[in-house]
Formats: sequence, structure tokens, C-alpha cells
Amino acid sequence: MPHSFKKRLLIVYTLSTLLLVGVLLALFFFYAKNNLLENTQIRMQYTADAIAKSLLELDNASSLEPLKTLEERFKNTPFVLLDADNKVKFSNIGAFVASFKNDALIKTPYFALKKQGFYLTDSAPTNRLGVSKIIIAEEEIQKTFIPLYKMMGYVFLSASLFVALIAMWLYKIQ
Repeated sequence: MPHSFKKRLLIVYTLSTLLLVGVLLALFFFYAKNNLLENTQIRMQYTADAIAKSLLELDNASSLEPLKTLEERFKNTPFVLLDADNKVKFSNIGAFVASFKNDALIKTPYFALKKQGFYLTDSAPTNRLGVSKIIIAEEEIQKTFIPLYKMMGYVFLSASLFVALIAMWLYKIQ
């Protein structure tokens, strides 16, 4: 086989294989990202349901400080409770501003992915304790995707190295 033909064949082999690996990694990345978002939404919905259940229990128990009790139960969960006028009734996040452009269009539960994080808005059961909406927030979005990005980088680097080794081996064959 002539030397230049062999060289061109190996270049085409290497580039086409890396392109194929890149396309497969992109497909896997979008699947994994969607799966991660879906799992996050399900987890946040379970948390909102637990808060709504606690609101019912605290309203039925007629405790003195129901929101303090709720804060103690869910101290590691960032959430906000809104009243019927969308005013903040309780927040364990700190400063929080919620803007609803058209309440009639928002169907709860509503999951949103913003630059700052994930947000799930759900309606509270029958306006107990003056609460009409529950907002669950997860604001560390970068930490969620970093392991996925690292894994994708390692896989692409490994595949590139493997393809380069095969190309070198094929080049040395007479």
C-alpha cells in the first residue's frame, strides 16, 4: 500500500471514529442530563408533598407556632411558603422574591430550571395556615452537573487515546 494512501486512510479512520464517539457521548449526555433533571423534579415533588402533609398536620393539631415547627422539621430543605396574594409568608432561604406573571397560566406542580438553580412550585392543600403555594429551591445547579461533565471528559479523553493507539498500530503494520 502506498505511504500517502495509508496515511490518508488512517486520518479518515481517526477523525470518523472520534466523530462517532463525540456523537455517542452527546446523545448519552443529553439522556443523562434529562434523567438527572427528572430525578431532581421527583425528589423535589416528594419534599413539597411532605411539607404539605406537615402543614395539614400542624393545622389540625392547632400548635402555637406551626411555622417554627415546620422550619425545624425541614431545616435542611430550602423552601418558601406564599399566601394567596403571593406574598412571602415564611422563608428559610433568606431573601427571596417570587414573580408570577400570570397565575392562571401556572399549573402546579411547576418545575423550572433557571441559571440560579431548580425551583418547584406546588399548591398547598386547601389554603391551610394561610399558605397557598410551596416553593422548593435548589440553588447549587453547578454542583449537580460537575460529575457528569467530568465523566464525559474522561470518556472522550480515553476514547481519543484508544483511537490514537490503534491508528499508530495500524500505521506500523506493513
